[in-house]
Amino acid sequence: MAKPLFKTDQIVLASALAIHLKLRGVEMVSPTKAVFCFDQTKETNELVSKFWSNELLVSPLVYQQKLKELKTQIVSMSSNGNSKGGYCG
Repeated sequence: MAKPLFKTDQIVLASALAIHLKLRGVEMVSPTKAVFCFDQTKETNELVSKFWSNELLVSPLVYQQKLKELKTQIVSMSSNGNSKGGYCG
């Protein structure tokens, strides 16, 4: 049975989560919009809560690198004709 997924279209949140969690996939829902998928766990819920309450501490340099990686992945998917598609799972 597949684990439930936490999905977000907020790249800033996804970048912070990707520092702590494995990114399960990226779904392109339009040529300019992506959804990022992570396993839905207690840790995921805690990280999301800390992020939105401004309590999640991360290294600015590591955060910047994760953000850059996610943006690069989106651009790559879009330029390869995968502007609608991708996979979370």
